Amino acid sequence: MDDIDGQTSDGSHTFAELYDHRRALTAALIATGKFPAWRSHQHHPEDSPCYPGYFIVGIELPTGTITYHYAHQYWDDFHWGTDDLDHAPRWDGAPSSSTVRRLVDFARDPR
Repeated sequence: MDDIDGQTSDGSHTFAELYDHRRALTAALIATGKFPAWRSHQHHPEDSPCYPGYFIVGIELPTGTITYHYAHQYWDDFHWGTDDLDHAPRWDGAPSSSTVRRLVDFARDPR
């Protein structure tokens, strides 16, 4: 099996390009200032440690919290509209599929 990395492509986009898009969309949603958002270098003390070299960003949507991890080099992409926390809030246990569901539910009814 070939190694999968940021240059792996689906024929249209590389993984690196798709992650850049996700990062830009997350930053843009936060920059609207419509939802509480935060960033932290550490997970909640009762959760597993944060991935080395990464930080976590969270947005409190009406449909539930969504979170993403980003490499430290992108910290400044999220300086607008986020609170800096010593530790992230405790993880609610939701799988990554819940992030998609929460975003789509919000998009369908963005009150």
